[in-house]
Amino acid sequence: MKARRTLAIAGACAAVLISVGCSSMIPDETPEAVPVPDTVVGDRTQWVVDILNDDAETTEEEWEAALHPAFLEEVPASEFVGIVTENVRPARPYTVTDYAAGETQSVIRLESSSTDPVDMQLSIDAGGQITGLYFLAPED
Repeated sequence: MKARRTLAIAGACAAVLISVGCSSMIPDETPEAVPVPDTVVGDRTQWVVDILNDDAETTEEEWEAALHPAFLEEVPASEFVGIVTENVRPARPYTVTDYAAGETQSVIRLESSSTDPVDMQLSIDAGGQITGLYFLAPED
């Protein structure tokens, strides 16, 4: 149940963030990118960013391999693909402008020329599978 709430919140937040694309927080020029470290959580974080920015459609198979089984029990890959495709990917390309992480969690700032900045929070298990993924309005 927790994963379903997580995704519902993520989808709702993403929809709200994407719909306010004409806000004054949108950068006038391309923001400066920061590197995502080559760590287990960094690699998974970059993988998600690459999926968000890719021109090719994302697939259920990609997400089934990346999402933890408990996550998939609550939110099928087909539903998750729909959320990402309809609510997050339309504002691509994203630039990572801030990165903070521990061993199993990361928070990155994603900026786009067509929407307000978005903070992506990701958590993984010891095997690198995604146990949580949120797209939220920045707190600062």
